[in-house]
Amino acid sequence: MSDTVADDSVARGDATAVAEAQSEAEAQGEARAEAQELLRAGAVLPPGTTGGGDRAVPMFTQAYRHPGLDDRIVVRLVAAQQGEGPGTGFLGLEPEGEPTEVGLGQPRALGFPEWVLVHHPSDGHLAMSLVEEMNKVARTAKSRPKKARATYESIGERLAGSVPHFLPTFYEQAGRVFLAADETAYASQMFVNARKAETAHALPFDEERMDAVFLEFALAEAVPTKMLSSYAKGLSSRVPAATAFRHLRGLFVRLAAHGLPPSSPGAGDLRRLAKAVAGRNALAEEVSYLREMLTLPGTVKAPPGWWKTHRPALLELTRQEPAFRGTLLELMPSGWEREELPQWLDLLEKSGATAGLCDATLPTEVRPADGTAGWTRRFLELWRADYRLAPAELYPLVDRMADTLRTELESSGGLLTPPVGDVNLLDQLLSLGIPVAEPEERHRLALVAWAACEHRRDLVALEADHRFHRAFRLGCPEDDRAGHPQTVVTLAGSPGGRPMLAEWVGEVSRKYLTAELPAFDGWRGVLQTLSWLPGEVLAVAEKAVREALSTGMAPALARALRSGLLDELGWPAWEEALEAHESGNLQREILVTDAWPHLIVLAGMHLRVIGSEGTALAHELSVPDQAARYRRDVNYHYVDDELFVWWRPVDTNGRQGYWHHNPSQWVTVEGSGYSRTSNVDGRDGLNGNMAPVSLPLPGGGRTTGHGVLRRGDTVVPGARQVISDGTSYWVWSMVGTDYKNKTWHAYDPVGDTLGEPGQPDWFGEGVRAAPEGSTFEAGWLLPAPSVTPGPMCAPVDGVLGWRVVTLPDGSRRGEDLAGRSVVVPPGRGRNRSPRWVLEFPGADRPLAVIQEYDGIRLLDGNGTVTAEIPRDHTAGTFTAGTPLLPPLRYWHLLRPRDPQGSTALRQVDENTAAALLSALVTERPEGTEGQDGPGREQAGTDTLPGLIRSLLPQVGHQALLTGIAAVLRFAAQQQRVLDAARTRLDTAVKGGVREEQRTELSDGALTAALQGLGLNGRRYLVQGRAYYYHDGSGKIVQLLRLLGKARRGLNEPAPAGTPHPALPEQGALSDMDWLTLPTLPSLLALRSGSTATTEDHRKVLDTFLAELDAQDLAVLDPGHWHLVRLRLDRSLFRGPGSLSSNVATVLQLDGGAFLVFINEWSRSDAEGELFRAVFHDPGGRFEAPAPYTLLSAEPFAPEPARAPGWFTAFRSELAARGPAPWYPAAAEEFARLTGISPTMARLTIAGVPMTDDARRPVPAETLKAIGVKSADVAVAREAVGCRDAGVWQAVMAALLPAEPSALWTEGPDVVAAAEVWNQRVGRRAPLSEEVLHDAVRTVRTTSWWAPSDALRGFVDGAAEPRLNHDLTWTTRGRYLGADENTPGFGTGTLNGSVALAAWLAHRLPSGDPIRAVLPGVLSSVRARLAHPGLLISLGREVDLEAFRRGAGDPAETGDGFVRYGAVVLSTTVPDPVAAVRPALLDAAGNDPHLSAVVPGERPTAEDVALRLVHDRRFAELLADPGEPVAGERDADGLWWPQDPTRSVPDLVGEVAKRYGIGEDAAVIYLMLLAMPDPTDHHTARWTGWATQRGGTARLRAARAELAATDLVLEGSRTRAGRSLFLPGGWTQLAKPYVPLERWKVPMYDLLHGEEPVLGVVVPTGPVADLYRAAWQRVLDGDEPRLEELEVPRPQARRGRR
Repeated sequence: MSDTVADDSVARGDATAVAEAQSEAEAQGEARAEAQELLRAGAVLPPGTTGGGDRAVPMFTQAYRHPGLDDRIVVRLVAAQQGEGPGTGFLGLEPEGEPTEVGLGQPRALGFPEWVLVHHPSDGHLAMSLVEEMNKVARTAKSRPKKARATYESIGERLAGSVPHFLPTFYEQAGRVFLAADETAYASQMFVNARKAETAHALPFDEERMDAVFLEFALAEAVPTKMLSSYAKGLSSRVPAATAFRHLRGLFVRLAAHGLPPSSPGAGDLRRLAKAVAGRNALAEEVSYLREMLTLPGTVKAPPGWWKTHRPALLELTRQEPAFRGTLLELMPSGWEREELPQWLDLLEKSGATAGLCDATLPTEVRPADGTAGWTRRFLELWRADYRLAPAELYPLVDRMADTLRTELESSGGLLTPPVGDVNLLDQLLSLGIPVAEPEERHRLALVAWAACEHRRDLVALEADHRFHRAFRLGCPEDDRAGHPQTVVTLAGSPGGRPMLAEWVGEVSRKYLTAELPAFDGWRGVLQTLSWLPGEVLAVAEKAVREALSTGMAPALARALRSGLLDELGWPAWEEALEAHESGNLQREILVTDAWPHLIVLAGMHLRVIGSEGTALAHELSVPDQAARYRRDVNYHYVDDELFVWWRPVDTNGRQGYWHHNPSQWVTVEGSGYSRTSNVDGRDGLNGNMAPVSLPLPGGGRTTGHGVLRRGDTVVPGARQVISDGTSYWVWSMVGTDYKNKTWHAYDPVGDTLGEPGQPDWFGEGVRAAPEGSTFEAGWLLPAPSVTPGPMCAPVDGVLGWRVVTLPDGSRRGEDLAGRSVVVPPGRGRNRSPRWVLEFPGADRPLAVIQEYDGIRLLDGNGTVTAEIPRDHTAGTFTAGTPLLPPLRYWHLLRPRDPQGSTALRQVDENTAAALLSALVTERPEGTEGQDGPGREQAGTDTLPGLIRSLLPQVGHQALLTGIAAVLRFAAQQQRVLDAARTRLDTAVKGGVREEQRTELSDGALTAALQGLGLNGRRYLVQGRAYYYHDGSGKIVQLLRLLGKARRGLNEPAPAGTPHPALPEQGALSDMDWLTLPTLPSLLALRSGSTATTEDHRKVLDTFLAELDAQDLAVLDPGHWHLVRLRLDRSLFRGPGSLSSNVATVLQLDGGAFLVFINEWSRSDAEGELFRAVFHDPGGRFEAPAPYTLLSAEPFAPEPARAPGWFTAFRSELAARGPAPWYPAAAEEFARLTGISPTMARLTIAGVPMTDDARRPVPAETLKAIGVKSADVAVAREAVGCRDAGVWQAVMAALLPAEPSALWTEGPDVVAAAEVWNQRVGRRAPLSEEVLHDAVRTVRTTSWWAPSDALRGFVDGAAEPRLNHDLTWTTRGRYLGADENTPGFGTGTLNGSVALAAWLAHRLPSGDPIRAVLPGVLSSVRARLAHPGLLISLGREVDLEAFRRGAGDPAETGDGFVRYGAVVLSTTVPDPVAAVRPALLDAAGNDPHLSAVVPGERPTAEDVALRLVHDRRFAELLADPGEPVAGERDADGLWWPQDPTRSVPDLVGEVAKRYGIGEDAAVIYLMLLAMPDPTDHHTARWTGWATQRGGTARLRAARAELAATDLVLEGSRTRAGRSLFLPGGWTQLAKPYVPLERWKVPMYDLLHGEEPVLGVVVPTGPVADLYRAAWQRVLDGDEPRLEELEVPRPQARRGRR
């Protein structure tokens, strides 16, 4: 609303006027928004339009004439601010009259080719020649943006070498194309390319154009934040500092004004420029800038780095102008990380802005507009206080602003949203009387986070407010993950927390009373929380707990038995089929196929067709061996008492089959291709279900819903769902051609014709009889003439039927034809649809059978689960008497097994249940809590059947007896949990000593702390899987405790003769390599005691070491531990009851002995399966238990072991002294003794020599402590070569001194560690770390011979087998193979040697000792190539037949190969990789057949390497260059041939004379002409000026002199390392190669175009020759110049017909 209108309205006191004014203001706002939107879209609005924004300018039309246009008028539309004035000439056009203003518009920077036409008209024809090509690319930008980007960049490369000034506008135009195609990411890349081009070619700076372009792309969100900094740096090198500062300042302000966030790096660049421009007044300039910025919409989105950079100026601004404190309070930074927001509070505090929150009497301008309450709401919302802890800085601020906050809220009636994520803050607000809203139903208090706080409130205020008690109970931890036990113990000691905890504990203890037995199972079972609550926590609600525990499990057990067990039901024919097979894995071995009303059951190769009447047919399959191996690919149909079997042969595309009366007569089968066979649960069947039902027809044959299969047919029709009432048929099919819309259709199976959509009337009757709003969900009808009524079915007139109707409340009602029904209340998921109604014999209520993703469940009328069946239908807790249940589709055939037994179960009361439990419950064996699976059977289990018979004598069927026993055992396990809770409670009440609560360690925290010890990689302790870093479970520590109890003999031994694959798997053993156990404590001690370890990791490592020590696993007695190899007989893995696979587990033996089977693949021999295991035997006998055979045993723990208590003493030293000091001398000595690099030595001493997870770098604190740069870590690790984790672990274990205190007083034992290294790896010849690291970074030969290994091989000389040992190679299929499995010379050695030798010759000066070995390396390579048995792969596949046709007769034909001259080809494959026998090449390394291998293609690395080895110039390069032609060697006796003044001094004079420049400038120019990498660093090194007094100034002057000529261009290019460049094209070599000018490429044999062939880009001949060749090209007129632009020829237009 305008002030005038507002004041006028108020003065009249006219409410109507006020409303009109408000309406007018809203209309004006809408008009402004509409005008700005139209302008952004490119519209020209009428003159005088208001509200267009600050970018709107007048638009003019100007008329022109041109002689070439026959005086026709050309009219141009131009903005007043755009380029030249509207009345100026344009492309030779002469203005006609004065310009006319026609409207209002937004100017846009000239694009391409317009900008070229205006500013460089002489190049206009070149720009216009690209238009057609650009338009063609633009048409693909939306459909194929990636290809379009590549094409644009390809055009850009052409422009860069010829007309680089085109590049900015060209790339900007490409960006606009991508913006129009909604491809912002690609537009952003084009914008970045434009800015890079400006810097790379030092193009003139157009400030006005840059402002417009930046704003245009920034508003489209196509300006990357990081790019602003690089733009600022590049701009500083191109324009004066004052210009750069003015431009960047204005640009940042304009961007923020349009809502774009400022850049953190840009803030630093702006401050740097301000200092350069204003000097001491830089702060004033910055304050002035911030004065504009703080009120702009983009500033609120500024990242923390921006505020931090400008912090001093911000404080100065708020000191000078306090009103800006209120401005800061209005801002609430968005997009900050939680850890960064305390910086904001600190800024508010230091600036004095927080005073405006605490004192309502301060002036309005220093307070937030929405008051203290509004600011608090905004901050808590930003912080997400409903999930997170508030920053510590907030608590004192809340105390100070409490009065103001309370007053504002009470006066307005407002409430704060409760910060349930921070219990301390919530309690603080309540204690201060600040109005807080009631928590939502979903809210739960973050009590675990509260308990972990160092400073915790007493929660008295929280307890006094009953509104939060429910949220408190929801926030109490339900499981015993790391930190949870400590949380409840801490709450028990809190004055306010204790009474609320008592409510929760009572609720937890009563939770089981009304639960049915299935609710006790799983990690979310009703006793899960009660099972771990400490006794002192139970004691806070002692009365409630004792009352709840007194009930026990008898009522739940009685209810479960009365409800019914599935083991009461059976299908005799099904059970006979299973008994006939007796497979060890029924779920895997038994396959089924539908043959309604029968079921086809396949057990092994024996097949049965079974139904209600029993077994209808038995048959032994007669199929090929391959089909028998893949039984799921064999299919069956049962038609008129005849079985049809068919399969797909492995070697043909067709199918074969037979009818069972003549199994030897196989026929060709046509038709259906899908598999009908599946496991019992159907998951591996069609669409995860059993195949659709097929139905027998009254007149013979079987319909599949897609036709009829009759006896003797060989064409199998397809299948779809079909149902029938015995007379009519319906199929499930799509309506018309809409495959998404399917329904039932009437169907004629004989004619295979589909009728109109429609369903059985009985389906509709279910909906009509249901309440209004009900809908039909599913249903089926199937004829079953021989089926009689049973617990699961009630056929009517020989038909079974089932329909499901969804009721208005979301519940589902299932009903059969007889009217029996069940209702399933609304519940989780969409699969809670009833599949059957089940009435157990004598039961008073039906149960619903539902199938969910994880199994089958029985539900009562309330939706309570009364029984659970495993997903795979195998025996479970509630189906233990039934090894495998039939498919759910056939449960209607289940019948009572033992009617009298069922009657007895219906009458079980609590007394009977209590009697069963009391006899069964015994003391729970210790140590089983760490097991992943259920505990082993307890003592007294064998007496259980007799006990059941004595109390339930009516039960007679063995399956029912087994089922009852399993339920009893399960209930007894739960009773033991209750009894254990009572015991803990009694102990706490009596004041007994509770077992020490050790800090819980999560697997994720442990994994992160162990990173770098070499335990998470190939030999791992915790697998390097990403989710482990966030894994809160503590399986590793639980397993440690299990092993500790096993060592003390506290676990129950496994029954005699039990093999470990029959035991439950220990999950942590799959995540740990227990072969590291002997050295693990030493590794933990070394790392935890190192000052280089971060504090959070040190705490974790020390805790883990304490756990090892507590379990007596820190110091292992060598006499009690062995590593053994065991065998299990092969018969255990075959036939009935067979074992399936290896299992990582612990096999407990008698007397504290046990075997730990690690997680690795088992091996096998002729007699059985072989396993490795760690064997602990306190008796030292190490006798293999039955059924194992001991094959070998070796010591597991090293000799001598550390003394008992050593690690306890070490931890005491660590606690008393803190981390040991860093000993730099120790790393230096280790490097001297071993020969490894100093960086690697430091990493080793610090305990982080390995990379276990590349995503987890060495912490910055660690690198700072040991003096290592982050960039050197990976290079040092690669350079050392050794990747065997076992070696590093042994070395680090040896670093730990013999005396616990010696690590602090003397440092690590580097002598012992070096001895281990030298024994395991061998002492390395010391190498220059700089050269070694440079080789690893820049030489890409790792796939052949790693540069670090090759460099050591060069220095070792005769001791290196790869340079001195001949191998005989032969063709093996497509590739080559050596006859010996030993290191020796081959293709990789050739490539790696040649590449590294060439690189070293360029990298090292004359006189360097490593350079001196290069001639010897070449001699060794030549000697190896002369070996007649050597073959070198040429790396190319060859069409053998085509080569033979062109090559003629071979010179030699051998076993599996032919030879043509020196070329050898395998004859065992049609496309072998060509090889060459170097001994047969001529002196120049040639052979006439080499060019025919793949003519005219890119040379391979082997081609180039072979040629260079025979090249005289290459030998001269590697030889000692001798003395300098002019000048002298450096003081250290070295000199660089790359220095033209010493290698080609005559050329220096020629260049200087020709161009009239000084000799220093001529030196720089020659290096730019000839060298591949003339970086500023290299030129300073080669000339030696860097080490001379005044050398830096000399270099700078030489570059400046050269830059003043037209011989070079100035710029800044990625990875170039220099600012001067030759004119012309520029290569885009990938990292790590240094890009170079395209003019130089022909001089470098190791480049094919712009692609390095041999992994390096260096000279292959003497440097002096290279200088002369480059200069000769200049003399011959081939000097570097801008290239001629290549423009595609325009396509001929098609004429009209």
